[in-house]
Amino acid sequence: MSLAICIACGNTKSAPVSRCAKCGFAPTTDADKAKSLILSLNYEIDGEYRGQPKEKLLEIGEMVKREQYKFDQAEVDEVTRYADAILPVPASSLTKELFKWLVWPVALLALMIFIIFRTH
Repeated sequence: MSLAICIACGNTKSAPVSRCAKCGFAPTTDADKAKSLILSLNYEIDGEYRGQPKEKLLEIGEMVKREQYKFDQAEVDEVTRYADAILPVPASSLTKELFKWLVWPVALLALMIFIIFRTH
């Protein structure tokens, strides 16, 4: 199970963008989604893990409850920019990349199956 901290009340929840069971808050703005990701075990940018250990997240949750936690605005901006850069990738581009990377392995597999059945 994953762990995230509600940025509104500090309660734990199962995913960064899920609705908090305690206060009902669900991040909808880009900044709130970025903050929610920062306060989760799932925090990774471009293959680099940046999440806090569970114990640290729980400490941060207590700070949020006491309204003593302040986000690093530069970090929030970085997460928002990263999301803006990867989200607009069109599906057609992803399909082309998938086709490009799968064509040769599928062709090789088909050739191997053909050779195996031809020799028997």
